[in-house]
Amino acid sequence: MLKRTVVFVLSSDHSGSTWAGYVLGSHSRAAFLGEYQRAWRPEARVACTLCAAKGLPDCEVLHGAEQVAVADAFAWAAGRTGRPVLVDNSKSVAWAERFLGGPYGHAIKLIHVVKDPRNWFASKRRRIAQPVAELLPLWLQTNAEMAALLARNPSAALTVFYDELAADPVAGFKPIFKFCGLDYEAAALQYWNVPHHGFAANGASSAMLANAALGPPPAHFRTADDAFYAAHMKTLFADTRWRQLVTPAEQAEIAADRRVTDFLAGYGRALGPLGLARTGGLAGLTRRLRGLVGQAHG
Repeated sequence: MLKRTVVFVLSSDHSGSTWAGYVLGSHSRAAFLGEYQRAWRPEARVACTLCAAKGLPDCEVLHGAEQVAVADAFAWAAGRTGRPVLVDNSKSVAWAERFLGGPYGHAIKLIHVVKDPRNWFASKRRRIAQPVAELLPLWLQTNAEMAALLARNPSAALTVFYDELAADPVAGFKPIFKFCGLDYEAAALQYWNVPHHGFAANGASSAMLANAALGPPPAHFRTADDAFYAAHMKTLFADTRWRQLVTPAEQAEIAADRRVTDFLAGYGRALGPLGLARTGGLAGLTRRLRGLVGQAHG
């Protein structure tokens, strides 16, 4: 019998964590909860996208979660979903830390999804029209904090890169499923065929709604990428728009930031002309991480 496992998918905003969470949560023994912490944050709570599109006032599966003690959050979700592996993409270090090392009766897995900073910048700027100097520290800060969490819990940690995962999902997801204690299921890549109940609403959710032939999504679902996702409906694709949308000068500014190069070098990666390039192993990762959190806004 598979022990109850909670998989925290961590990433900066707009870095592919929802997509990765949907795929993992499409496994026959897993359930995707979305940004589960929202249930206990009234100011951030949103409707279950699937149930809202059905015209329901509350989620068929997760209704009443906010009344459950936080310590019991995942035991309760396991009972509601009937699945032993629960996937949470709250993207919050503080939320994940609450469940590390406690007497909760479940194993913890931490998956850090890192997006090429140029690709991330293109995504972020579609929502916030600010220059590299204003936005890049957000990528640095969040990724450094998440990397530091994984470094403190190495036996439960896995780092993956969105751009590599999207370019070859089959090869990319096989080791991720294994890390989560699950056999690889190719059907999980077509996550839109599974009715996911969770607090998530971005472009990746649109394929699931279209597959179910439901009504219009809730108001908070609208994104800056609606047209792009509509053009790639129910397909596996790599988002490479940054190559055209980020100017050569902006790309050079990102590449010239020593904090970026140091962070990526710790994972054997560097910025190449078309994406991330592999440069070697993980030598010096702990040393490189030390101080990055405090320097990210420097």
